[in-house]
Amino acid sequence: MNIKQLITANTRKDSRLDLIITNVESLCSNVKVFDPLLSDHAATSVEIKLAKPKPPRQLIEFRNYNNAKTESFVNMLCSMAESFKYTNNVSSTFECFISEVLNVFNKQCPKQKKSIPQRDKKHCITESTKKLMKQRDKLYSQRQKGANSEELDKLNKQVKKQIILDNKEAINDEINHKGIWPVMNKLLKQKVTPNIPFNANELNDYFTSISGSQDKIPTNNLHSTKQNETSYETKFSLKPITPFALAKAWKKMRKRDSVTEDALGISNKMVDLIITCPPVFDIILKNLNMTIEQNNIN
Repeated sequence: MNIKQLITANTRKDSRLDLIITNVESLCSNVKVFDPLLSDHAATSVEIKLAKPKPPRQLIEFRNYNNAKTESFVNMLCSMAESFKYTNNVSSTFECFISEVLNVFNKQCPKQKKSIPQRDKKHCITESTKKLMKQRDKLYSQRQKGANSEELDKLNKQVKKQIILDNKEAINDEINHKGIWPVMNKLLKQKVTPNIPFNANELNDYFTSISGSQDKIPTNNLHSTKQNETSYETKFSLKPITPFALAKAWKKMRKRDSVTEDALGISNKMVDLIITCPPVFDIILKNLNMTIEQNNIN
């Protein structure tokens, strides 16, 4: 069986009773037999060399948006916008615009692949840790302006350490209240997808059917109304969007720096970079107003 017994000294009088047996001797070291002072048997111990398991990794795609601040990017973007051709169909115009924008980014900021450690657990963060994170973020903005980075690095390590402690404390509290096995099952359980009774296209079709001209009759209701329940107007119309309204709406947009791409491959960061280009801004505005005029909201 290719196993070996490591204890060479007696553990009770003239007998060798307390053994350590292994089939991988190279992983074992510092074998000891010693008196525990509380038993008539000697205690045995061994050190096992085990490598720390590496966390699972995942392959991600990302864009380096640093190139989007170059003159070459701006020139290509403006050139694309100035030569852009509209069609009578708002959907095909929109698809063409998205394709042209992606073409610019694919040339100037192509997608790259990188392997990173997989992070699949949400952090339990206390209020004190959130305050530390705010201090860190403030120092980060100051460092970009030329401030000393030593204090930021120190605070960064402190935040990471505190997050780990917060998670341990949260799990321990939950174990004390519910027991270890319910908590283990919860931690290991896969994410459950909610059962939504309608999809995004059905939702878009519904609002499209009740928007625009007043003589349109909705073909479908998402929610059935009960008798004696207050009925509300099911029609509405949209006014043309002004340049000021569009600029103001985007300025109030949260997470404008988000690099997460949607199903079309567009991220908030990409929109934030191109909307400052006047010709591109005009295309977006005109496309939105064409959508309203043609009653093709989706």
